[in-house]
Amino acid sequence: MTQQFTAETAIVPPKKFIHKILIAATVLITLSVGALGVWIYLLSSQSLQTELDEKVRAAGTSAADGIQKWLDGRLILVRTIAEDITNAEPGILLPIVSRKTLGDIFSEVYFGAEADGKMVSSVAAEFPPGYDPRKRPWYHSAVKANGLTLSDPYQDARTKKIVIGASMPVTADGALRGVAGADLPMDALQTFLRSLELGGKGFVFLVDGDGKVLVHPDESKVMKPSGYQPADGAKVTDGNQLVSFYRIEGLTSLTWYVSVSMDQDKVLAPMRLLSKALSVTVICAIVFVVPLLGLLIVRIVARPITSMTEAMSALSAGDLSVTIPALDRKRYERTVLPEVSSVAEIARGFTGDGGHDGRRRQASSQT
Repeated sequence: MTQQFTAETAIVPPKKFIHKILIAATVLITLSVGALGVWIYLLSSQSLQTELDEKVRAAGTSAADGIQKWLDGRLILVRTIAEDITNAEPGILLPIVSRKTLGDIFSEVYFGAEADGKMVSSVAAEFPPGYDPRKRPWYHSAVKANGLTLSDPYQDARTKKIVIGASMPVTADGALRGVAGADLPMDALQTFLRSLELGGKGFVFLVDGDGKVLVHPDESKVMKPSGYQPADGAKVTDGNQLVSFYRIEGLTSLTWYVSVSMDQDKVLAPMRLLSKALSVTVICAIVFVVPLLGLLIVRIVARPITSMTEAMSALSAGDLSVTIPALDRKRYERTVLPEVSSVAEIARGFTGDGGHDGRRRQASSQT
């Protein structure tokens, strides 16, 4: 009967017990660290996206405001030119349009007379035979609008630069005297747009209401369709580029948009780095923490329980000479589970004082 009980209560291998604990610990650590990592990633991603949106919005609105002020300042000069010509004698028209301060800002300043079609320009160049400013689009648009107008950008035939024309009718005593105008080179806008700081992660360019590129870091794209349909506040994903549009307010006859293009690979680089760091953290937690936890379990839990199980199995088999482990209560309560020390005290009652009384009883029974 005793032998049958002993066989049925064979000791469970300690490794199996440790493996179950380690598997459970590994799963818990992986889930805990992984959940924390996902939370940190999502929080950081949201913060980065908010920061990016604010940076793009600031760049777009700043550029739109800067271009509006740039144009306003130059349009004021065109109005001043028209006012100066209003009552000027024909002989001083050339000095008016040829002033050095105007030449530093405009590529050409000119005036077309309504009476005889004579053209006065700050550029000393011969006009083609039969040239009549009264038949030119800039002249007609200013007369039709009866005010200051801006032309669409075009390539200047003389300088080969992209310019926009600003023109304004000149009247004297209620009669049309002619139209004064000036050409603004667009390369000044390119210099301004390049000054906007985007941390090397993007660039700013200019398009009109139809999506035609007016100013761009890549000059081969200027005056060509961008393929976008711009709208104020709209965002477009073009391959790896995220493009946002901001309308320039205050342009009477033009519709222009500042476009901010951001490289998503460069923008999201910190998030990819964070993702790798979190993945390494999870792996390190498994590689280093789990083995360390296993060693602690073996030392603090598995060994004492295994030793006590072996001693209890020996007692159940009638071996009263077995030495009961964990009898040093103070030492074991510091290093192992207090419950193991308590079980040792109970087992001590079967063997007497540390097993000596049990061995004496076993010897007496044998004689």
